[in-house]
Amino acid sequence: MNEKDLLGHLLNYKDEKGKMLTDEEVADNVIGVLFAAQDTTASVLTWILKYLHDDQKLLEAIKVSVFVSIMDFLFLIGP
Repeated sequence: MNEKDLLGHLLNYKDEKGKMLTDEEVADNVIGVLFAAQDTTASVLTWILKYLHDDQKLLEAIKVSVFVSIMDFLFLIGP
């Protein structure tokens, strides 16, 4: 197995005694990483929305920036 991805690393992992992870330990680690990433993303998006709600000047600046970016993109791709 290739150790350049999460699953390959977990399947090839050996502790200091040379013991490899069981199938259950591999599954637990993969599930933990997947759910941790989901929770982290949701948490970050929630905080971003809270800060934008609390700071109307920041929200307006972002709206302008997004609008300008969209207009630039539309200009580049043409009619």
